[in-house]
Amino acid sequence: VVSCTQRSRIEEATMVNRDDILMKNKSNEKVVRVAGQIDGNASAIMKADKCEFLICDYISQITVDKVTDSSLFIGPVEGSIFLRNLENCTVTCACGQLRTRDCKNVTIHLYVKTDPIIEASTNMTFRPFNGYYKGIEEHAKKAGLFGNPNVYSKLYDFTPTDEVHFSVEEKAKNIWSGDGTAEADSEWPFGHPEVEEGGGVVGVGGEQDGGEASAEREETEVEGKQAEKEGEKQEKPQEEKEETKGEEKEEKKEEKKEEEAEEKEETKGEREEKEEKQEEKQEDKKEEEKQEEVEEKEEAKGEASEATVNVDDIEVKTAAEVPSSEGEKPTVVVTGATGKLGVEIVRQLAMEGYKVRALCRSADKAARVFPSSHRHFKKVEVAVGELSNYSEESGVIESGVREAFAGCKYAVFCHGATSTFGKGSPYNVEVVGTKHVMAAAKEAGIEHIVYVTAVGVMRPFFFITILLNLMRWKIMTHKRTAEKIVMSSGIPCTVVRPTGLTNKGAVSNVRISQGDRVSGGSIPRASVAQVCATAFAQEAKGKTFEITATDKEGDGFVFDPLNRSQLLQHYSEMKTNEELALY
Repeated sequence: VVSCTQRSRIEEATMVNRDDILMKNKSNEKVVRVAGQIDGNASAIMKADKCEFLICDYISQITVDKVTDSSLFIGPVEGSIFLRNLENCTVTCACGQLRTRDCKNVTIHLYVKTDPIIEASTNMTFRPFNGYYKGIEEHAKKAGLFGNPNVYSKLYDFTPTDEVHFSVEEKAKNIWSGDGTAEADSEWPFGHPEVEEGGGVVGVGGEQDGGEASAEREETEVEGKQAEKEGEKQEKPQEEKEETKGEEKEEKKEEKKEEEAEEKEETKGEREEKEEKQEEKQEDKKEEEKQEEVEEKEEAKGEASEATVNVDDIEVKTAAEVPSSEGEKPTVVVTGATGKLGVEIVRQLAMEGYKVRALCRSADKAARVFPSSHRHFKKVEVAVGELSNYSEESGVIESGVREAFAGCKYAVFCHGATSTFGKGSPYNVEVVGTKHVMAAAKEAGIEHIVYVTAVGVMRPFFFITILLNLMRWKIMTHKRTAEKIVMSSGIPCTVVRPTGLTNKGAVSNVRISQGDRVSGGSIPRASVAQVCATAFAQEAKGKTFEITATDKEGDGFVFDPLNRSQLLQHYSEMKTNEELALY
């Protein structure tokens, strides 16, 4: 799917041909794009079968959708590459971020700056980037891909099953040259990859054979033909002499191969020794950090609360026990963290390097949804508290809620009603609970709140609002009341109003608008989480907006949540809550 933003960029491009950057409905074709044909624009490849794509140019972002039995060489991409509905394909690409969805039997030779993400994809193989063409170094600089390690192997699988859907190989299958050339190591912007034995250079239209093996076969064939001609002209002694020379040549080749094998083994040994030393250094560093943490805790005794509860490897800590260091991203407290949306927000924040404190009602549930074995949840802190346990008259903040907010800089509110009556009712959670967390936020000195509510809260006669208010005891009315509480608190806030939430994977076509005029629609929780993770930006402070996943024409803008510069630009152009008279 090509978003409206991508289409508008394509249509507004004045220096390129629209057909050059939107490639669709291809079959049994070789599609080549050279420098200047795409020239930093957004691009798309849609509906292709048995094709070869050679994109030797700089691209801002690209979507590849519904491609089968094809090979794709994609030059440096500044933003994201989104691969969807690919089957039996080979891809060589370099990008800021990679996402795949609904792909099957795909091999990807990859250079990527951030952890690649796969979802609903099977039999995926990831290898180091293996591409080259003249000018790729300049394009890589334009895309901002220099100076970052290649994290192609640090995959995250969003598919909600325990099965393994991908494999990682340390070596490239071959070298793929987009223009039929392959220069020296120093010319490669991402380093020359290691290649499997027998792998060689594959040029435009080349075969998947090793270059050395092909050369040897050609040389042998030529020598055989020459020997036949000379054999017809010369006598038998001369033939024996030629055979002796041939045997000597073969022996030299064997000796050369043995020497190369020995050198390779030595290099492998040196590399393994180097890796062992690095692992030892990392272990030493971990021990030092552990010791420093112990010493800090000892010094803090008597001055800070030491409440620590272990539940199935999940630690519930007070803020005083959590060491902090300058230069790291701040701690964010997330309310309603064990709900479906809350889990996605915690995961996204952790992936982006934030320290996350999850406020929830049940430590047992937290242990299930935030397993310590998951690399993104290892450092998630859990605090247990009941939001509805609050009286505005007394103003007493529950200890668990107070501990959750202590030491945090930002907060994301995504708590929601879990029942019709009792503590989890719409009024107790949306109104009482919001007053409770706002009191804790003020006491802790929270600097920015992102609050997730819902589309329709300002339209009491909108049919969805009427229906939800009838079914859930005025839940939409209570959400709007809670919005006013947050907006009028004096703490900078950003209010995000999504349409109906789904469990699908994140999408690249999110429409953002203001004025609560969106009618219907849906959006994946993962996409809402991506938006929330950007909403701490200065440009988003004091703004309220609606989001939905669609390419249909309408108010606002369509954007990819992973294109942060584009999203920040939209934030800066929005009206403030005061201008919209929202409270």
